Amino acid sequence: MDNEKRTILLVDDEKDLLLLIKEELEEHNYRVFMALNGQEALDQISQTGVPDLILLDMNMPVMNGWTFSQKFADNYGRTCPIVIMTAADDSQTRSMEIGADSYLGKPFDMETLNKTVESILS
Repeated sequence: MDNEKRTILLVDDEKDLLLLIKEELEEHNYRVFMALNGQEALDQISQTGVPDLILLDMNMPVMNGWTFSQKFADNYGRTCPIVIMTAADDSQTRSMEIGADSYLGKPFDMETLNKTVESILS
């Protein structure tokens, strides 16, 4: 499958982590957009359209993952999969709270990231 046309939106307030993940995903030919909080993510989606996948941190300033998920669903329905990225011990519970398609417990390695993204987008 040609990943080049697949877009991924990364939403996390840890800028270094965003850049690391962006670099990794771009090496696999994904088109990657970044946002530092839920409000930036909504702004990004309104500019570039709904991505093929959203990788979403839950605890962020301005607008957290829960609020983003609700506003995204209200505005766009559930039109793309969401994978939660969280350091919370109960990451599975967190992902179920918003109906996410999967979750990545922080810290995660790039192999786990790639496998998760691939399985969701295949």
